[in-house]
Amino acid sequence: MTIYSHSRLENFKNCPLKYKFNYIDKIKREEEGIEAFLGSRFHKVMEKIYKDLPFRKYSLDELLEKHRGSGLAI
Repeated sequence: MTIYSHSRLENFKNCPLKYKFNYIDKIKREEEGIEAFLGSRFHKVMEKIYKDLPFRKYSLDELLEKHRGSGLAI
């Protein structure tokens, strides 16, 4: 069963060949773009911060210090 979503239809409209590679042939790119890389890093850092810290309000300095010590800093 084919799944249709707004993003899939938009991908097809922009480039049918890219759509075919991604959704029909299921060919994955070997490298990710800078946006995906930074987005993944950001989400990993936020997940670690919120998982490890008790719930309370933190200052920007405290969050930055936690990020530096997380091993995920860029």
